[in-house]
Amino acid sequence: MRAWPLAGLSPRDQRILALTSGKLRGSRVDFSLALQALHEAVCETIPAGRIFLLASEATSPVFGSALSGVGLVEGSDAVQLVRVVAGKLQTLGRLLP
Repeated sequence: MRAWPLAGLSPRDQRILALTSGKLRGSRVDFSLALQALHEAVCETIPAGRIFLLASEATSPVFGSALSGVGLVEGSDAVQLVRVVAGKLQTLGRLLP
């Protein structure tokens, strides 16, 4: 599994992403399974929690937190963790190594 914390993420984002990673058992998965795990982690962490469409890239939508802008996007070889700032993506790394 990925080592948490990841610099620049809030404690809540770190908890949610660690829980997401745990649900995936550290295995690489397709984007839809990663989104399902993210949604479950958000719902377990935040009462009435939801994920949002943050941006739409040429190859994949970006889903995640409307507050922090941290989300997931489908990469060419793995699900990527990104931050959306002013409509631009900042890549933070792979969700899972």
